[in-house]
Amino acid sequence: MAENSIRWYKLLSLFICFFMYLFLGAAIFHYLETENETRVRSTLQDAKQELRDEDCLDEDELEEFIDHVKRAVAHGIDPSRNASNPSNWDYASAFYFSGTVVTTIGYGKLVPKTDVGRNVCLLYALFGIPFTGWLLATIGNFYCEYFHKMSGIIEDFIHNQCRFKHRRLRKGALYVVIFVISYCLIVLFPSVVLMIMENWPFEIAHYYSFITLSTIGFGDYVASVDSHHPRNQQFLWIYDIAVACWYVFGLAYLAVVITAIGKHQKHTLTKMRTAVQNRLGKDDREPPIAMIVVDADSVQNEEQKDTGNKANNKAALSREQHQCLCHQPHKMVKEEATQTD
Repeated sequence: MAENSIRWYKLLSLFICFFMYLFLGAAIFHYLETENETRVRSTLQDAKQELRDEDCLDEDELEEFIDHVKRAVAHGIDPSRNASNPSNWDYASAFYFSGTVVTTIGYGKLVPKTDVGRNVCLLYALFGIPFTGWLLATIGNFYCEYFHKMSGIIEDFIHNQCRFKHRRLRKGALYVVIFVISYCLIVLFPSVVLMIMENWPFEIAHYYSFITLSTIGFGDYVASVDSHHPRNQQFLWIYDIAVACWYVFGLAYLAVVITAIGKHQKHTLTKMRTAVQNRLGKDDREPPIAMIVVDADSVQNEEQKDTGNKANNKAALSREQHQCLCHQPHKMVKEEATQTD
């Protein structure tokens, strides 16, 4: 019980440190990028005002105005809006950007434009990414612990209700049920929330959720940054923190799934290798091929020696029989002479 409490305190401490790091990044990037964005926005507004005042533009003035628009777009500023719109580098947006950096999602929709901001972003990611990996690994350990408990409950339910006799069928049904539940909790349910909060169609919200959790991060749709309906600043903070919690837990779950797949594949390859070795008879108890060849040669030599010995014995026996037959007539003549006497 005490060990479990320590683990929960560790997870809570890591979460607090993680969000403190995001708040620190939000303050830094807000300070570094806001002034530059304000200057670009003000230049664009001046160019738009000059365009209104002019009755006609020559080609050079038109090209200059187009350059102002292109520069504003490159800084993430919508030229169709006025200067009173919220900054892209307010605290809430900078907080959201910090989360995409340390989780390696990297949408690319909002990026630092100053040299100092880029250099600080490198250092921020250098320390933030390993720390986030530590946090995800800790969350993954909790997932694994409760996954085994829940999988046992679900498997018992499938066995009792579906009456699957084969274990492989029960395992397959278990994986399907877990996949459906996980996909609904991590992807589909957040998609519904994003559909409501961002005024997106469900297809776009679903697409964004999957692209985010897979860390592809195209950046064509970004929650909180692309929102066009007005929100108060307090609500925006809560919304950004909730989105950050969502992709942290989602990435941790995907990391556990990928690790489990890798372990399963490794276990399968080990079993296949053992089966092949047993099939080919490559066991430690079998002698090496060289020893088998040597033994075969020695057996052949022994057989040749036995054959030679048998031939020699047979020849010797034939000579003895021949000698006996040659001496037998002389013995019979001597016996007849003795009887005559």
